Amino acid sequence: MDPDSPWEENPDMNHVPEAEWTRIASEFTNAGYREGIIAGKEEFLQAGFDAGFADVGVPLGRELGHLRGVAAAIRAQI
Repeated sequence: MDPDSPWEENPDMNHVPEAEWTRIASEFTNAGYREGIIAGKEEFLQAGFDAGFADVGVPLGRELGHLRGVAAAIRAQI
């Protein structure tokens, strides 16, 4: 056994208490969960925006522009 090896069990060394280990594991779990939520929101938010823009925003904007152009032409003739 190599006494300098970090893999050897040494009963004289202070180990991280169970409560501390649980807290650290919980923090890493929570951080991973938050990162996953953020990544999921970003991915689906963009996809939802793209679909809404293409299916609703552009057609409505085009129609509104057309109607404004017609109204402007009629107004110019008065």
